Amino acid sequence: MVNKRSVPPLNTFVFPPELIAFMATRAGVRRAFKVGALLVEWGMCVDKLGREPSAEDFQAWAKESRATWYRRMSDFRRVWPEDSTPHRVWLWLQEQQAPADAPAPDPAVTPWRPPL
Repeated sequence: MVNKRSVPPLNTFVFPPELIAFMATRAGVRRAFKVGALLVEWGMCVDKLGREPSAEDFQAWAKESRATWYRRMSDFRRVWPEDSTPHRVWLWLQEQQAPADAPAPDPAVTPWRPPL
């Protein structure tokens, strides 16, 4: 089920700096940014389909080959080895985004926690 919460448009999507550091620690800086791109593309696909896409759905939506999908998932699994798709992490990222009309959260009150 897709989270229907009001989330800022994907072109204004914000990755917490701590998340980028977390991904870079696990996979290296270059792969961390590739994984970040995969997460945003996964979210765009979810928005388009209105549900969690299968690997084949995502490949068709992204117009990428099966080999490319496996390479990208290999990078993703360096960061989150227990996940078979980016969906759980994408849902977590969505929850971390403030609704478009919400005031900025106080970091002292809402500490950031990586999705382990």
